[in-house]
Amino acid sequence: MSANSHMWTMQRRNVTAASGHSKRHPVGFSPARDNLVDPSVFYTSPWLSNQTPYLIYRVLMACSLLYLIRWDIQVINVVAPDKLWISFATSWGIVLLTVHFISGTTLCAYHHSTKKPRKPRIDGKLQHRLNQTSPPVPWHFKAYQTLAIITYTSAFVITVGYTILLSSIHGWGTKDFILHAMNSVIVVIDIIVSGMPACLADYIYFAGLITVYVAFTIVYWLVGPNAGDGNILYWFLDYGKSPGLAVVAIIMIYLLSFGLHCLVVGISKARDTMLQVVTRAEEES
Repeated sequence: MSANSHMWTMQRRNVTAASGHSKRHPVGFSPARDNLVDPSVFYTSPWLSNQTPYLIYRVLMACSLLYLIRWDIQVINVVAPDKLWISFATSWGIVLLTVHFISGTTLCAYHHSTKKPRKPRIDGKLQHRLNQTSPPVPWHFKAYQTLAIITYTSAFVITVGYTILLSSIHGWGTKDFILHAMNSVIVVIDIIVSGMPACLADYIYFAGLITVYVAFTIVYWLVGPNAGDGNILYWFLDYGKSPGLAVVAIIMIYLLSFGLHCLVVGISKARDTMLQVVTRAEEES
């Protein structure tokens, strides 16, 4: 095995160990919150020895999403001129995805190097013991992980929610596919190419976002720019005519979003498993 290959075998081992294994930790365990994570997982890809392509990927995604926001605002001004762009859940999802990639680009650029420093071999248990005495994970990494988890889950919720509740009304045109399906494709790719850890306990962050958005829709319904039913954003959130349906819909959204958060965790664990398989293959070659 070459020196560079050996170096990246060590790095991949560090990433998979730092991401944590659910069978070794309590249910409430969160890698970044509990300071048991290698900070490099937030600004590097464990698949690459040269991080320049990863930085370019994040820059291109951030620029593309900024353009998408501009385009979507123009579309909303045409198809729904009586509604505020930021009032729609899809718009919140696009903003989250954009901020996620801008933040990721900033971290990647700040920590960028074409060569990753070689690290010693550390297995999961030793990594755990070392991190117990190592400095806490900086707050901005914890904030970025929270943002990433919320972004990932929201993308899946928007895709599945639109498919179940709105696609029969609005269809699946090019615009609808870009706004309600491409976000999930982007998220799956980002989870796989990054080393972002995720656990079930992190769902509390997205549950908080749902609560904030529901409160926003109620305020918008009460004091929005339109009269009467003009402030109803979605047919299933008609607080005036069908409050019971709105309550049921909100409860179902909480349940659905938890299931989709489990999907986020599952994809991240599958990525870690793939990294372990690649690492063992490189060690044996």
